Amino acid sequence: MSSPDQLRPEEFLDALRVTAEVLEDHASALDSLSGIEEDRSDAEVHAKPGVGTEMALILVSAVNSAAGARDYSTLCSALARGAHEASIGRTGRLLAQVIDGLAEVLANADLLDAKRFSLALESAAERVSPRDDGKHAGELRAVLAEAADDALSAADRGATLGETIVSAADAGLEELERGPVLNAGLAERGVVDASAAGLLLILDALAAVVNGTSVPAAPTVASGASAPPVVEIRVACHLEVSDAQVISSGRLRGELERLCRIDRMSNSSSAVTGDHASEMVSLDLRTYDAGVLIESLLEFGGLSGLRVIAQSDREPESTQR
Repeated sequence: MSSPDQLRPEEFLDALRVTAEVLEDHASALDSLSGIEEDRSDAEVHAKPGVGTEMALILVSAVNSAAGARDYSTLCSALARGAHEASIGRTGRLLAQVIDGLAEVLANADLLDAKRFSLALESAAERVSPRDDGKHAGELRAVLAEAADDALSAADRGATLGETIVSAADAGLEELERGPVLNAGLAERGVVDASAAGLLLILDALAAVVNGTSVPAAPTVASGASAPPVVEIRVACHLEVSDAQVISSGRLRGELERLCRIDRMSNSSSAVTGDHASEMVSLDLRTYDAGVLIESLLEFGGLSGLRVIAQSDREPESTQR
């Protein structure tokens, strides 16, 4: 590879080929996130592949279709064609649209650099999510949008192509991890979104190839091992907010909606001291990370009557802080 700053078409295709191999290695792990059992016949896999299996099939098909391409115009049209030919389910169609968005921007390029990559990622995000309703935290659309925004910022700061891809992946990971906290469907199963995890794996593998580092290793799962359960936690308390504008402006509610589910939020009393008005807010919240939530609450004011209760518990784990 000539430089981590710019890629020729054949270098980008080679990077995608390695990325497709990484995705194949991780397909079973991604399938398990989506609730697809690994012990299935080949016929069953091709009739209804899991998320990881389908993403791998699509990327392999796209790369194979583009074999021999020597310019970005030919490369991009072939990648898009191969992706759509292999698309079967919802995840497949989303990934094919992502490739469409990338191809739209890269088709006229001579070389792929940080700025061009960030614009391509933005185009992909617009393809799969023209409007964000805010109800799908941690899913592919939200993760891609965060990654694209961060890539644009990184490129504007003068980051190299490799640095820009890493930065985009890091931002996407933060959004991915919000899923089991704020997305009811993911919270119920206690997992991250499989298709979004697959997208980040693609970015991680690309970054590794561009930067000359090790690609993500295939996961090793011990026989009979399972992921630890995710326990929903109820946090109930009174919060004394010294700046009443924090409440009236919606800042407090906005921060809570980002971190948890609000069962109850009501003003129980108010007081005026000099030029400052304070409010006592009664809160009943549900989260999967009580520590982060409590730390955030303490930034707004003092807590009293704090109860932290795992939903399987009958008695509070802690009281009064």
